[in-house]
Amino acid sequence: MSSVKEGKLELDDKINNCGENLKSGPCPEKWIDVNRECFYVSQKGESKTWFSSKRECEDRGGRLVTIKTRLRLQALSLFHNIAWIGLSDRVTEDVWRWEDGTDLKVNFWMKDEPNNHGNKEDCAHLSVVHGAMGFNDNGCGQLFPYICETS
Repeated sequence: MSSVKEGKLELDDKINNCGENLKSGPCPEKWIDVNRECFYVSQKGESKTWFSSKRECEDRGGRLVTIKTRLRLQALSLFHNIAWIGLSDRVTEDVWRWEDGTDLKVNFWMKDEPNNHGNKEDCAHLSVVHGAMGFNDNGCGQLFPYICETS
């Protein structure tokens, strides 16, 4: 458990020290290199709607993050307890698709999710609750932090 906490502290430090001139390996400025993959993580306290998060990622030359492996889920869950990801069923209800155009094949839904509560939950976010991590569907207009990826 302490290695997870240490990893979180290290990633928090990287996030908090993302300055204007940060250049880390092959990643663009302000992006973080995690295992040779580039991520932009919204700052602590910065929250946007799913649509605004999507636009912000695109403006930065990326897209909302795709999570197709447990390793990536675990790594990204260290940044925020809740964060928008690039998964939605906005086009067709109950057909979850990633922003990279691929269908959801391996999923990490939290227990009893997706539930489309109130028939208004079409966007997914990463969720960490009591040590459990996975996806939750929510209203796209909710304000949450976000994580972008680029190649």
